Amino acid sequence: MKHYREFVLEGGEEVEEEEEDVVSPPKKRARRAIKHEVEEEEEEEEELRDDDDDESLFDATPRTGGSGRTCRRYCKVKRCDKWSQGQPKNGMCFKHFGQYGFGDGTTMTTTKKKRSRSRSSAVAKSPAAASAAVADEINGEIGVGSLVMVKERMGAGINKPGGVGRVTKVYSGVDDEEVMVYDVNPSFVWGEEEDVAMLDEEEDESIEDDELEGYDEFSFSQLEVPDQSVLDQRALRREEQLNALSGNNLDEDDDDHNPRLEENWECAKCGGLNRPSATSRCTTCQSYRVEKNASEDALLERTRYELLNGNDFWICTSCVIGVPSLRMPCGRCHSSIPFVPLTMPEFEDFVRNQRRIKRKREEEIQSEWDQKLEEISEEWGDRKEESTTTKSKKQQRQVEWTKFPCKTLGCKEICAPDREGFCEDHFRTVIVMEEPEAYPIVCPEDKELITDYFYLAYEQYRPCVLQDWERTRKHKDNKVQRGHPGIACRHCFGRENPTLRSMGRYFPSTENSLYQQTFTSNAVRHLLECPHCPSKVQSKLVSIKEKLDNTPSDGKKSAKFVGEKGGRGKFFRRIWCRLHRLPLDEEEAQTPKKKRSKGKHLSFQT
Repeated sequence: MKHYREFVLEGGEEVEEEEEDVVSPPKKRARRAIKHEVEEEEEEEEELRDDDDDESLFDATPRTGGSGRTCRRYCKVKRCDKWSQGQPKNGMCFKHFGQYGFGDGTTMTTTKKKRSRSRSSAVAKSPAAASAAVADEINGEIGVGSLVMVKERMGAGINKPGGVGRVTKVYSGVDDEEVMVYDVNPSFVWGEEEDVAMLDEEEDESIEDDELEGYDEFSFSQLEVPDQSVLDQRALRREEQLNALSGNNLDEDDDDHNPRLEENWECAKCGGLNRPSATSRCTTCQSYRVEKNASEDALLERTRYELLNGNDFWICTSCVIGVPSLRMPCGRCHSSIPFVPLTMPEFEDFVRNQRRIKRKREEEIQSEWDQKLEEISEEWGDRKEESTTTKSKKQQRQVEWTKFPCKTLGCKEICAPDREGFCEDHFRTVIVMEEPEAYPIVCPEDKELITDYFYLAYEQYRPCVLQDWERTRKHKDNKVQRGHPGIACRHCFGRENPTLRSMGRYFPSTENSLYQQTFTSNAVRHLLECPHCPSKVQSKLVSIKEKLDNTPSDGKKSAKFVGEKGGRGKFFRRIWCRLHRLPLDEEEAQTPKKKRSKGKHLSFQT
């Protein structure tokens, strides 16, 4: 909103003057503060522009601010309250680094940086353009890309060996200055990747004019390449110096050796030298002290001889200690044998020999088992003939268990009752485990005794034994103990899933349990519902069952049980004998009873 007022000038003319805008007090204060900041910045720039003294431009000591871990440095320009931006900015903020610095990480003195401000903005912002312009002004004497000789500079904190380098940048000097400043890249001579300044004003190591004479006439053709004999002499001299430092100079007498280095011992594992104070462990690899063995070839030959003779015997070449197997580390230095001292054909013969020895041992164990089973079967036959008919079956079974020998090989003790065929001593240590490759419970010659439906169903099962984790409440029967034989589904057997490993496992307590229709029905039902059973087997079972159901029967017996006369009893008798490792006695095959027992002859399933 604008206000107008009328007033009369000296000439008598009335002029209508526009007044200033009416601004609220907060806005006035804000504008006044902004104006004050702008004026302060302009005054600071004028002072810095007119000031030629380096000490008045920058702080002598960097100013710090903050507290604790947040302590930081301010910009080294005086009266600047902004933070320093680290090493690449030379201790200045972004604003002052753009004014006094080149922005390419090149280290310059404050005098050079102040004088560079007086040049045009294009030169200050483009170092490459400035270098090219200066190179043109030199008239080809020393420019970017020229090869120069750099003076050697050695001193406290300085290690510049000098040599031939290539100029990468040229800094323009003042008219009254006699020395120019260059950046030299000596990577192809010294093997370094840093840009080393050839000259530095502050270090007072400038090259005189007489020393610069002839540099522009330098050529690589002037360098003299030493002969091979000179190089060999240098290598020999260098080797002698190394031997003198390590105390292993072979040319001198033994009295000139360093006694301290002779007392040091060498680690056989890492090869490092250790002081005499380190008596037990190596200070480098922290392994136990092991002296290096000089007869390593003899030990390898001994190991090779043992392997070729069929003995899995190894010798540690560091400790001279026998190792019983290649998989076990040495008991002293805890290091594994990293190689086999045999050729490939010899190693194959060794492996083949080891397999032959293992197979021979298994055959011996199997022959011992067969011989023991024959002896047991003969004793069973003698005891059956001697048994009287007055004793009940339960009494006969108890008597048989108490007179059988222990199932452990080489044990002559009589098995104890309810100890699964073992004596008291071996029953405590035996662990009943399931066989990885069990024998089948049905054979091809059993097809004549039973129909294809039963044969295909029982062909999918294998023997197993009752485990402790399977003994639920319904298995708490005296006749079904740990290790009781049974049948298990081949497709579910050995599953790691705990919910599936107990499926399809049946443990009949008596021989009559196999004859029951419910036992076979449960076994077939599991095969039809088993998620791991092949679909071909399931479809074949369904098709055979439908075919047998549609077949007309004679009214006496279902078509599913049609087979050889008396074959069903012989079939289940053979299964029972194979599960319990009994000799086949088909004449004593029992027939299924008409009346169902009250539970003591029922089978248990999981």
